[in-house]
Amino acid sequence: MADWIRESVIYQIFPERFAIGQGKQLKEKVAADLYPAQATLKSWQEEPTVGADAGSQFFGGDLWGVTEKLDYLQDLGVTAVYLNPVFPAPSNHKYDALSYREIDAGFGGMAAFDSLLDGLHKRGMHLIFDLALNHVSDQHPYFQEAISDPKSPYRDYFKFRSYPETYDCWWGLPHMPELNFDHPAVLEDVLDGLFHIAK
Repeated sequence: MADWIRESVIYQIFPERFAIGQGKQLKEKVAADLYPAQATLKSWQEEPTVGADAGSQFFGGDLWGVTEKLDYLQDLGVTAVYLNPVFPAPSNHKYDALSYREIDAGFGGMAAFDSLLDGLHKRGMHLIFDLALNHVSDQHPYFQEAISDPKSPYRDYFKFRSYPETYDCWWGLPHMPELNFDHPAVLEDVLDGLFHIAK
């Protein structure tokens, strides 16, 4: 464990709900086609609701908003931000990634991520990145190809029990198929995507 983390005051942020940056409203972001088709769009003042659509409720929070709140966080004594996943995904929580090579456009993409990193570094603050790497979205292009083509090289990226209907998935949720890390190409592909983000 890094020495700095032992003394850190860590603040966890769920980006979709924390703050909308650049003075934007959700409707402007909707007009830019930044949300999935199945999204339930809410105004910032609304309360989230509990139910089957909880993961598809979008309020418009983004990384620009996080960056704009860094002085506030620092005034609270925060020294490290723990950031929930920010990869492209059909859900608001982003634990069902479509790619590990970019930042979700609804969160502001790489420009917003770079701005956040710059803002943290200028304040001597750290970033802890939540990485859910053992599963992806069932809409991930690798999984879509794997279930549509039995000869696809991506078929072995997943563990099918009865191809193509039954496969290992996170907590038994079929919309989050687990990656097969016994296959060396899977680890290489995931790491390559993360290094791409880190550049």
